[in-house]
Amino acid sequence: MFKNFIDVIVKNWISAGIIKEEDRDKYEYGLDLMLFSVLNIIALIITAAFTKKIPETLILMMVTIPLQSFGGGFHAKTHLRCFLIMYIGWWVVMPILPYLTDLTAILTVAVSVAVIFCLAPVRHENVPMSEKQYRKMRFFARLASLIFGSTSFLFTGFITSLSKPGVVMSMGMGIIAVSMIVGHLRPVSE
Repeated sequence: MFKNFIDVIVKNWISAGIIKEEDRDKYEYGLDLMLFSVLNIIALIITAAFTKKIPETLILMMVTIPLQSFGGGFHAKTHLRCFLIMYIGWWVVMPILPYLTDLTAILTVAVSVAVIFCLAPVRHENVPMSEKQYRKMRFFARLASLIFGSTSFLFTGFITSLSKPGVVMSMGMGIIAVSMIVGHLRPVSE
């Protein structure tokens, strides 16, 4: 999407001796991913501002970004498809939030934590990792799921004034659990 822009930045870094030529692909990929991620977040926040859903959106991102980063899941073939899946998912979740009960949130958390413990991190050919990295990612995905799950459970089960954020957290965990299931079931070569 921003190939020329990223290419110029990386060429300048190579010329300045900041990075080596043999590391070009890594930096191009990293910059592309970072730029795409920032634009996705900005698009969601703008949409949230127009729909008056900023707190819900921030909570959803606070849960989904680390869980997706550490646990992996479904990988779309292009940035545009990834954005569309994320954006459509946001439009599916936000309208149903007022109708979700605390019990729904608690059940979603229980299932999501189980899925994350079983599947995270989901391996993908575009994200190679050593066994040591795999164990580290699994630890952090599990830790994050326990932190978010416990917080959601506490909010929805015991602190009624925080029930709404707890429900949003549970939906974020549910989204990641579904992404992990799809990523796990989908053949790697697709």
